[in-house]
Parts: sequence; C-alpha cells; structure tokens
Amino acid sequence: MKISRIILILFFTLVPFCTHAALVISPAKLEVMIDPGERQSLFVTVTNTSSQEVTVRASLQAITLTDTNVSIEESDLTKTRPIPPFVDIPEPITVISTHGEVRIPIVFTPHKDSPPGSSATVLLLTQEREPDTEAQARIVSRVAIPILITVIGDLHPSGVLSFFNTTNHRRISASQQVIFTLRYKNQGTVNLNPYGLLTVRSLFGTVRTQYRVDPWYVLSNAERSREFTLVLPRLPGLYQVTLELNRGYQDIVDTRSVWLLYLPLWVGILILLTLSGGVFAMIKHSRS
Repeated sequence: MKISRIILILFFTLVPFCTHAALVISPAKLEVMIDPGERQSLFVTVTNTSSQEVTVRASLQAITLTDTNVSIEESDLTKTRPIPPFVDIPEPITVISTHGEVRIPIVFTPHKDSPPGSSATVLLLTQEREPDTEAQARIVSRVAIPILITVIGDLHPSGVLSFFNTTNHRRISASQQVIFTLRYKNQGTVNLNPYGLLTVRSLFGTVRTQYRVDPWYVLSNAERSREFTLVLPRLPGLYQVTLELNRGYQDIVDTRSVWLLYLPLWVGILILLTLSGGVFAMIKHSRS
C-alpha cells in the first residue's frame, strides 16, 4: 500500500524555509533575474534531521494557473505553462545521510536570443519512506517550491485592478463580518507583486479601521483573486470601504470604493416592529 502526501508551497508564501517530516528545506521560493546567454545556479538546501538515511528526487513540474492560485495538477491543459527549456537539475537524485545536509543545484542557461520576460515553474522534491514492517504503508512525501524566472531585457510591466466588490455582490449586510474579493490582472511580460490598503470610513469620512493588503505574486499574462474578511464597526450605518492597490511598478495606485449598509438583524426587527406599530396606529386612527 502506498500513501502520497503533497505539500505545495504556493504562490507565494514569503517564508525562509519549510519543515516537512524529517526534512528541513530552504528557501521556500526561488527567484532569478538573468541576462540572455548568461549562466546562473541557485541552490536548495535540504537537511535530514532524522536518524535514517533518506533519498530525495528532484524534478521540474509545469504549473497550471487558477483564479486564486496555481497548481501542479494538469486539470486544465489550456492554462498549463510549460517548463522553461533553459532550466535544468544536474543532480536529480540525492542521498542524504543521517543528520546530513545537501545543496541541490538548479541551473539556468537562457540562449542569447531568449525573449525577455518572466516565466515560472515548480521544483518538486520527493521523498519515499519505506515501511518498517509489511503491514505499514510506504509513504511518499512531496514538497513543491515555486521558481520565478525573469530574463532581463525590454520588459513591459502592466497590470490593473480589474474587480473589487463584496464576494456575494450585496451592499446590505446583517453580519459585522463581510467578505470582499479583489481581482488583479497582469497584462505585461513580467511578474508583478501588488500590495495595498483597505480603509473603512463612516458616512462622514471618519476612518474607522484599516487592513493591510500584503504583497502577493501575479504571473505575467495572468489574473488572480484574493478574498479579505473585514469586520465593520459595531454601530449600524452606511460605510465606505476603499481599496488602494499599488500595482507593483512605478508606484501606480488603483483606487476603488464600495458603499455598504450594515444593518444587524435586531435593527431590522426593530424597524419592522416600528413600521407595524405605525400601520396599526393608522388603521386604528382611521376607524375612530
């Protein structure tokens, strides 16, 4: 029997290393900017913290874009980006001794006529652990590390905030927690890293709360969505939620605002009771 576990460090967690089972892997993401015709090597360090020798297999995987992230599952081949032909792993199989450490090289050698722009692939590290007894399962663990590549040249950064609204498209909320969705479209030839700020203001423009939109990667010629849960002030009323999103280049900021009416259930019940009482009073007055 065989059990597979896949951990995908996806686009893109900004952490320096990943700990998985008996292995410690660093870094969790690789980035390289390279000139056409140049040769560069980057290294992934794998440390074996167990008391057993382990074998790690390294391979490159194509990525498939999704609306919110990327995947290495080829569920939609039309959205799969091929592995850049100039990326190579010269030592795909590595044996790590007990409490040992190895550096796995990834070599980049774009041709002199390689077009400028960004591309991406995934380094997949696979570790197989043999069972101690026949009754146990053989466990296959995988860790995927994103690799971002930019061939230097005439790069054209271009991106825009394409959507910002409540996830359910409603402008009246009975809940103090409201989920917003933003969508960013990268129309250029280079990967971008947008970031920004969400601000909640009262009807009179007073800032009530702010949320930071941390940087995240959007691949070239791709569109990605993010969701944020905002907590509105306790006081019912009309609020303006403003997103200021830096596009990630030339300090260009896109600004979008959404008006939202926070109407808790108890306020709605109170309004209905008030209206019902008014109608009842009018009927009673008309009969008298």
